[in-house]
Amino acid sequence: MSPHFQLKSLAQEDATQRISVDWFIHAHNVYGKFGHTEEHVLPTTFGLNQKGGMNSIEVDECIKNAILPLYPDVADVSGKCVILKVDSGPR
Repeated sequence: MSPHFQLKSLAQEDATQRISVDWFIHAHNVYGKFGHTEEHVLPTTFGLNQKGGMNSIEVDECIKNAILPLYPDVADVSGKCVILKVDSGPR
């Protein structure tokens, strides 16, 4: 799986979020098949929120943008299911 970075931003709206992207120059893509017939490029992804942690919105975005592309034929049938185990963290 390609790396996902979760960063802190105090911005209240997407339009006002700003990060220094200089370090993304050094982020490597992952190349692999992962259920595809040919090799694909899977880029490094990132998310922003107030605490810099994974909330339900960030988890949903990560699943859609980083995990589901690894399994293009995922389905609710035997042999096509994907299990995603998440930890809600300390309480």
